[in-house]
This record gives sequence, C-alpha cells and structure tokens, in this order.
Amino acid sequence: MQIVKLYWTDFKMVVLEQFLDYDIAQTSNAYEIRASGHHNQYKCVIYKGTAPNDALYSQLQNNADKDNFETYYLNFYSKLSFDSVNANIDLRYTQFKSLVNYKGLNPQYLEYPESYYLFAFDGSLVYRCVIYKTPHPTIDGYTTEAMIADAADFSYSAYAYNKSIVPMSASGVMRVATEKPSNTKYTFSSINFCDKTTWYCQSLRVVDEIATDSGNHTTYSLAHQYIIDMFHGKITREDHILDSAGNSYRVTVKVNDVVKTEQDPHYSTGGDYTIDYALGHIIFNTALNANDVVKVTYHYENGSTYIITPPSETHDLSVDSIDLQVSSDLVITDSICYQVFGLVDVVAPQLVGTGQGQIPSGTMIPLNEITTYKTFLDYLNDTQLSYPVYPAVSSGTWRGSPTEIYTYNLNYLAAEVVPTIAHPEIRMWLEHHTPFGGTSANATFFCQLSSKALGYS
Repeated sequence: MQIVKLYWTDFKMVVLEQFLDYDIAQTSNAYEIRASGHHNQYKCVIYKGTAPNDALYSQLQNNADKDNFETYYLNFYSKLSFDSVNANIDLRYTQFKSLVNYKGLNPQYLEYPESYYLFAFDGSLVYRCVIYKTPHPTIDGYTTEAMIADAADFSYSAYAYNKSIVPMSASGVMRVATEKPSNTKYTFSSINFCDKTTWYCQSLRVVDEIATDSGNHTTYSLAHQYIIDMFHGKITREDHILDSAGNSYRVTVKVNDVVKTEQDPHYSTGGDYTIDYALGHIIFNTALNANDVVKVTYHYENGSTYIITPPSETHDLSVDSIDLQVSSDLVITDSICYQVFGLVDVVAPQLVGTGQGQIPSGTMIPLNEITTYKTFLDYLNDTQLSYPVYPAVSSGTWRGSPTEIYTYNLNYLAAEVVPTIAHPEIRMWLEHHTPFGGTSANATFFCQLSSKALGYS
C-alpha cells in the first residue's frame, strides 16, 4: 500500500469522496492525520506552531488549516498518541506477537487454503495479521524472505492460538451465515408529500398573531394557510418533534391571554375549538364576545423539503434501505429530488468568504449528485422489490387509511454511508413544491449508526 502525503484541503476531499475513516495522532509540535483507502494510505501533517519552509505550503496556509482542523474535526474524533502500539491495527506477524504478549490478549486464527488470518481483541480495537502459506509478491516492504520466515515461525507456535472453526465447501469456499447487526437503529419517517400541513421541516413560526374574526365570533382566520398539524397522527412520532429552537409544532390558542384547549380527535367532542389546518381557521365550539382577542402561535409550511440530520456527531449514519409508501389514488404532479448536503466550512473551507465567487460561512452545499424521480418508471427503476398491497383499514376514521397502500423498497445491497464529519443533511423535496394529488405519499428511511466511533480504522 503506497503512502500518499497530502495537504489538509486535499486530504479532506479524499476522505469525503471515498467515505474513509481516519485516525488523529499528535505530538507537542504537530497533528498527524491518517486514512487508509483501498490502494493507498493517506497522510497529512498540520503543525501547531511554525511550519517547515515549503514553497508550496506557507505558514499562513498552515495556520488556516490548523484553525479549521481544531474547530471542526479535532473534538469529534478519538485521538491516538504516538505512544500507542500502532494506530493502524493491520500488523506484521512480529508486531502482532509482541502486542499480544504485551497486552496479554487471547489470539485466534482462521485458516484458508493460501493463508492464516490472525486476530485479537483488546476491548476497543481488533488487531489483525495475515500470514501467507506460500510467498506473495512484495507488499509494502514485506519481502518474500520475511513471509517465509513468518510462515515457518507460525507453524511452530500455532498451538498457542485458538483456531476458529470456519465451515468450508468442497471447493474451499468459506460458508457464511448472516445475523442482525447490534448497531443502534434509527427509522426516519418523512412528511406526506400530498399534504402541505405535514411539511414542517422548513416551516416558519408565528407567535401570538391576532386572528381575524369572520363576523360570527366563531371562526377566526389566520394570516397563513397550511398550518402544520402535529395533533392528528399525520406524522409518525409527532409528539416528540420540535423545531430548531426547541419549540413544539402544536398550535397554541389564547382568548384574552387565557390558553384554550383544542378538541382531542380521540373523542371528536369537547375542547374549546377545532382547527381547519389547510385554510388556517380557528373554529370555536361556542361563539365568543365581539371584543374578545384571539392570539394564535403556530407554524405554517414554507416548502416541501424533508430533512434528516444524523443523530450522532461521532458515528457515521448508514442508510440501509428506503420504503416508498403511496396511496392507490396518488397523482404524481411534481418530481421528487434526493441529495446529501454538508457544511461548506468543513467540506470546502477554501471557498468560504463574502467576495465574488465565494460561499458564505454556514452554507450547506451538495456532497453528491442529485437524484431526481420524474415519472413513476423512475421509481420502479430504482426499486428492488415491492410488498403485497395493504388494504384500506379503518376507512372513515382519522386513525385509518381510506385507500389501499402500495409499498416499494429501495433495499441497497451496499449501504449508503453519510459521513458525519461533513455535518450533513439528507434532503428529499418536491422540485417545484407542488403537492402530489391523492391521499398519501411517504418515505421511510431505515438507518443505523456505524458500529465504530470515527477515528478508528
């Protein structure tokens, strides 16, 4: 594996493009950041103080890289010291033996037709080593002579290792069985692209707006339509969703500064008022006095973008599959777009600024190509399977589904990993923000957090 030395800006782009994890090691003078790809090992050095004279890398650039690294990266990763046995857990046999003896580990090995695979676990890292039964071409300075010597040495000491039994076919192919991962699972349920009263992610909040009496002292109008409805089960886990400032999306209605109660849909009676969320009307059960003042705090829709923010700052988010659920009466009136965005300050700090051609700090920029579903065939072409049709259930009640539901699964053979280092957002939106016709169109994202903390290889 070839070692490629890069400056910080180039190093970050390689890590983002190849979705690599990396390790941080530091001395009193510098940070050394390393990442292993399929064919190369990448290395970057950022100096804490004075950088060596380099015509291509100025002290000013080093200082800018140091500020960016310490602000956005250093605290999100487990830091390794040069006193560690080895930041890279893939070891040569002599190193592996020394580490096992030093830490008192219980090593095991798997035997394959051409090699032995040795491994040991110390509670946080898995140390690995490969010994070839027959010499291979030189690998990173691992000579043929050294391979022969290691194979001979291991053949005498293998009794000290616990051999893991690996089922093999008659042709020598390893038999495997799958099991569910123990990673933390997250399921994200989107807005309903047919119903603007569910489009909460970009909605705007209004506090204590004085509603307008229609004249009958019963119906009061708001300045906006399509009020976000977080009370009637339209959005999964709606009781726990808050806006970016920590405010509930539930509508608050006050009459003469006394909070009133919305009718509970479970009972369909009682309470002080109901809401027509689409029209933006507050409808009281009994008429108010002409001089009563009605104040309403609410959120109203401001676009169809649905946003997923990874729940961890130290683990990547893996999107394993997506289910698309649509009602049988769906009318496709717009294109759905899907893309991952990252913070420009982290992804491309060299572009941050206020001048011509620069991007303001805090802007989210695309990390991958946009995927656009224009027609129903686009959805089918990206689908790997579908489920049996779900019949209408409890039709006519707010808890039911009035139509049949069709479900299509985008089950990725290789998970789409969203790198947390970019402070990312997964976005799905209607291109022209025109709601679909029909009852419902939702997406469910089945995700899990990476099983290892970032900063370990």
